Amino acid sequence: MEEASDRSQISHRMQPNPVSIKAWASLTEERHERARSKGQFDNLRGRGKPFVRDANEANPFIPTEEFLMNRIIQRNGAAPPWIEIQQEMDASLSAFRRSLQASWVRRVIRALTVDRPPSALVGLSEAAIASIRDPEWESREVMYHEYALNEVNSLIRKYNNAAPYTVRKPYLQLRPELDGCFELAAPRIMEELAARAREPGGDNLAHSPCPGQPSSLSACGGSDPHNQVGQRIGHEWSLVEMVRRWLLYSSVKV
Repeated sequence: MEEASDRSQISHRMQPNPVSIKAWASLTEERHERARSKGQFDNLRGRGKPFVRDANEANPFIPTEEFLMNRIIQRNGAAPPWIEIQQEMDASLSAFRRSLQASWVRRVIRALTVDRPPSALVGLSEAAIASIRDPEWESREVMYHEYALNEVNSLIRKYNNAAPYTVRKPYLQLRPELDGCFELAAPRIMEELAARAREPGGDNLAHSPCPGQPSSLSACGGSDPHNQVGQRIGHEWSLVEMVRRWLLYSSVKV
């Protein structure tokens, strides 16, 4: 029996290859029937169930070879390389934005509470806090911010080299990131001011001026207007001037 089987396999292997499409179809059908008679199709996954199609199969923007490659990778419990890079990129971007917001919140809280207790600042509106700008802080931190943003952009470049064209991402720029930070940090600043005002002795948490550490947001500049933030920069009032005008307006209104 074994010798007969071996001879049959050898004879099939030694047969010449078909030379026409009809011959190939006949050979394919013959092989299918032989496999079916041996029960090789009895335990197929999904037998007797509706055929499930992937929505991306008919997507005209995804090449067929890319779709098939991604399906093979997913079925083997893996992810396409650009998906793994995207996870690393998103984590790096989130860390950069969290660090940027935390630094700005500390800076604004420290500046607002230099000469005013937190209880006097809880009435500030979110729009007023979001409009606060500090050119000195931006210029001092610009090298760190650009370095951190370049790290994120390097991951975006790596992602774009591996990702399909339709899902590639633009590079980030510092100015839009800072503007977004100022907007998103405003509610956190309001919450921090309210929390400090509620604490026992919260009005004593104000930072006292520190000689020898001049800053555009400190009160260490004396009466020199060039060393204080009671000056207008472009069309935006800096911190202390804005708070001073708001407190003056509130007292007159009352």
